[in-house]
Amino acid sequence: MIVENDLHILIDTGSPINIARERTVQFLGAMINCSTVFGGKPIDYIAELAGHRIDVLLGAPTLSNYHLVFAPSMNRMAFITAD
Repeated sequence: MIVENDLHILIDTGSPINIARERTVQFLGAMINCSTVFGGKPIDYIAELAGHRIDVLLGAPTLSNYHLVFAPSMNRMAFITAD
């Protein structure tokens, strides 16, 4: 989970779509297209199941554009453009 622009963003490399309350959200300076439901369920349903605030779930359509670097000991994650 990361927070950007006051949005709580769940990173889900296994999700085939991005999901949010709005059809577009800003992430790393780019506008990202999102679905408002997945399997008929809105993002609030997913947040309730997870027990955390989730405003956006970023899936493969966005994450495939980045190499993700995790540094848990520093509590950091980096997104490096894949091109």
